Amino acid sequence: MPGMKIKYTIFMLLLFIFASRLLADDQDSLLDQGEKIFYSMNSTTVAAKAIEAMDNALAIYKLCMAKGQNEKVLYDYTEDINLKYYYLDAGTKDDKFKAYDDTIKLIEVSGLDPENSAVYNYCLALMWARRGDIMDLFDAARNGVADKIKNYAEKAYKLDKTIDKNSVMLILGRLHYKSPNIPLLLTWPDKQKSKTYLEEALKADLSSLMAQFYLADTLWELGEKDQAVKYYNQVTSTAARQDDYWKDMKIKSLCSDRIKELGIK
Repeated sequence: MPGMKIKYTIFMLLLFIFASRLLADDQDSLLDQGEKIFYSMNSTTVAAKAIEAMDNALAIYKLCMAKGQNEKVLYDYTEDINLKYYYLDAGTKDDKFKAYDDTIKLIEVSGLDPENSAVYNYCLALMWARRGDIMDLFDAARNGVADKIKNYAEKAYKLDKTIDKNSVMLILGRLHYKSPNIPLLLTWPDKQKSKTYLEEALKADLSSLMAQFYLADTLWELGEKDQAVKYYNQVTSTAARQDDYWKDMKIKSLCSDRIKELGIK
């Protein structure tokens, strides 16, 4: 009965293709729902409501990942964790460590190609950067965190430097600004490289308050204080953009604190 076997094989193949397509469509539909809920956080100025939206989106992203991981799902999930725990400052320090560590593990076992996926490298650079933000600078350097951020971010930059609105340029620029030079341990941090990356980021998006603030910090350290003050003042006097409301509000707050810290009038 070779004919029957062939027909059965073809039937099973078609069934598999149909089931795979159905599963993909289902995942895409879920992901669209998650993204709509996630971006709704920019329509409220109440932090608790924004966090609630992010939690609801996270729940949907987890359902998506249960159906199979891909770059889009992983990127959306990582961005949600980033917004919730860094920009909206949700949870305790321990909550943040757990969220970042869990996401790092999730990315590492995602099956994405480390050599060819900009998303894989960018998401790891971002999560290690956020982990480094809540660590002592010298501890982060001694424990290899700064090197991890640099390696992943540089690989993402080579693969797609425009990923997430040029954010990999911001990560590298900020990394070279913040990382301490430690003889024989950490010798690569370079404020001039910080300036180069951040100027590139600002050129790519002149409206980016983050690029302006980060560049101002670097310029101040390099002694270019007049230009730094210009950028500091631009950040504090510019209204938060609707589509990046919570990110911009965080940056404006950090910038106001920096102006007070430096005694700028």
